[in-house]
Amino acid sequence: MTRIGLWLGLLSVLLFGCNVSGESTSPQPSEGESPKIEACSLATRDEVGVIQGAKMLDPKSSEGPAIDFLLSQCYYGSAEPDKSVSLGLMQRNPKDPGTRTITQFWHETFDHFASAENGKRTEEEKRPENGGGDGKEHEGVRPQKIEGLGDASYWLGNPMGGILYVLKNDRMLRISFGGPGNANDKLAKSKALAQKAMRRL
Repeated sequence: MTRIGLWLGLLSVLLFGCNVSGESTSPQPSEGESPKIEACSLATRDEVGVIQGAKMLDPKSSEGPAIDFLLSQCYYGSAEPDKSVSLGLMQRNPKDPGTRTITQFWHETFDHFASAENGKRTEEEKRPENGGGDGKEHEGVRPQKIEGLGDASYWLGNPMGGILYVLKNDRMLRISFGGPGNANDKLAKSKALAQKAMRRL
């Protein structure tokens, strides 16, 4: 399994497995440390509702470790079926910031996709068992670079939807929209929510 596949699997586990809580038990960071940001502080229920075109329920917050970092998640349920929205924020842990930055992790995760887009795929990457060949069975899996959003951003999608990843100020956003509409609709909504969230980072 690829690095991005392993990472996405981890985030999926965290999305459904973290304890839901609206409170933070972490101590205040000392001077010079980056304060922890709650994902639910990045967008209000009403803001998400306007973008999604639905009445959203009160958001639910969860938090847990993600690789070497801390993942804060905000889940916006909807009054209408299947219109939920997920907003995640990966950041360094103020209690244990470690030596690796989110930006370094981003480059480790996504740079080889950027190289492939520039025609620098290795012979190993071109093999069918590694996603090469005609690529039909892997359509929609390779991240698509999105220009002009944050410090860098990628869309990992399929014809029905996807997940938007945005790097900003050494923090990483993860946004996904449920409900009807195609991938282009959900990408547009995800970008709109990312713009709002980045103003609060």
